[in-house]
Amino acid sequence: MQEQIRLDDKLANMKERLLLDDKQGNIWDISEIAGDITYKTSRIGKPSSLEFTLIKGSLYQNKKFTYENGYVVKYISNEVGIFYGYIFSVDSGKDESVKIKAYDQMRYLTANQTYKFINATAADVIKRIAKDFLLKTDDLIQPKYVIPRMLFDNKKLIDMICEALDRTLIYGGKNYIFYDDFGKLVLRDVEEMPYGFVIGDNSLLTDYSYTRSIDDQTYNKIKLYRDNKDTGKRETFVHQDSGSIRQWGLLFCTKKRMMA
Repeated sequence: MQEQIRLDDKLANMKERLLLDDKQGNIWDISEIAGDITYKTSRIGKPSSLEFTLIKGSLYQNKKFTYENGYVVKYISNEVGIFYGYIFSVDSGKDESVKIKAYDQMRYLTANQTYKFINATAADVIKRIAKDFLLKTDDLIQPKYVIPRMLFDNKKLIDMICEALDRTLIYGGKNYIFYDDFGKLVLRDVEEMPYGFVIGDNSLLTDYSYTRSIDDQTYNKIKLYRDNKDTGKRETFVHQDSGSIRQWGLLFCTKKRMMA
């Protein structure tokens, strides 16, 4: 179930801060110039997102201030970290407003890959994927149930993790929640999770002319594979752009290569 919080309505009454880290040594507090701030999260299987609007070229804007795909966005409420993610799209229209959308690390788990897990817990699955995809982790509680065997062929990473959690619930009798806790992936017992969400209205974006985006169909590491019928083996070919990986994070894609 999708849940949503309208954050800008509470800025006057709470200690809310919206920060932007440009990865060049500058952290900008944009709390006073950002509007239409919307935080969305899902209980399982989807990344959280933060959307907000800026006015480009405003009177008091520092000339060094920029916003690009891959920059870090942090939302803090009463000194508690609510959202930590990365800009995936910057939408500009004919007026002066710019709409920015950021996702947390869960967005990188929408890539496809092939994995085999033997005698692994759900936490082991998460640790291996996080290591391979350069993702940060924190408290990954170790379930007692060990999954004998799982084989995934060109499946989404998040689907692999969800299946591991489903098997842990069905055969181990314990339910766990996997999510991004302010910049680090965590796995926690559902019985220890607090509930504090408010459901609000959806917001729409109209009248845009162009979009700079790394969301959907953008990859900086691609693995092609083909099954060689003559040798009976699977051949793989990998290409990556190290520069954009440092800027945007690892956006991975696996595709089958047809035999000539």
